[in-house]
Amino acid sequence: MLARPKTRATVHVLAIPDVEDFAPLAAEQLGHVADATAATAHEVSTGVFPRGPADLTEHEPVLERILQLRADQNLGNGALDHVHRLVRRRIESGHGHEGLTTIVD
Repeated sequence: MLARPKTRATVHVLAIPDVEDFAPLAAEQLGHVADATAATAHEVSTGVFPRGPADLTEHEPVLERILQLRADQNLGNGALDHVHRLVRRRIESGHGHEGLTTIVD
């Protein structure tokens, strides 16, 4: 039986050499999302949006760069451009110190 060659995957702007190598990283990141569900719900219900790992002023340039990179690769961006606009609006209205959950309306 012939061995199947390793498959290359592209995730956002990162070239990953092997999808099986990528799986543990994806699982770890998705675990963080799942673990934060209750805290995120609390933020939305109380209207208090703590900084978290980064505030909006730190997220904004990263979102800008990802959008630039994706545009150069002729890839769709899902709703990332919309998220970027919401982040900018919140910064402009004095909420740059808040966490990303503040864009939930």
